[in-house]
Amino acid sequence: MIAYFQFVTARRKLMLDLFDRRLKVVEGVERAVGPFLANGKLSVENFNELLTAKAAARFLFGQDVQDHMGLLQQDFAFWLAHSDRSLADPDTPNREALIDKKAEVELRLATYPSKTAAIFGPYMKFADKQAKPWRPW
Repeated sequence: MIAYFQFVTARRKLMLDLFDRRLKVVEGVERAVGPFLANGKLSVENFNELLTAKAAARFLFGQDVQDHMGLLQQDFAFWLAHSDRSLADPDTPNREALIDKKAEVELRLATYPSKTAAIFGPYMKFADKQAKPWRPW
């Protein structure tokens, strides 16, 4: 009987530890995207925060989250590589296409909070169903 309850306790601790590690990843992504939502700007530090969160998420989430994090990484890299100053120059090659793509990237980043629950939600459930205790009698 004691062994069973030790098993249940160990399982719940494992689930709680996994939840904590996943929560740190979600918070890291939110810290990375937060400055863009607040003032429309990103920095290399935000990009590094995203890369750190992506590396931590590698073994904690499924392929759907990995794909989403890869898209976020691409969006951050594009946004940082194409500054407003460079796009303001009329001599920039493919300027119109770059401006359109930057607008798409900014729209995706701006709508990120509405996607958070759908993307990370299934992994953030602490769904340890209360098992009936084992009774040998």
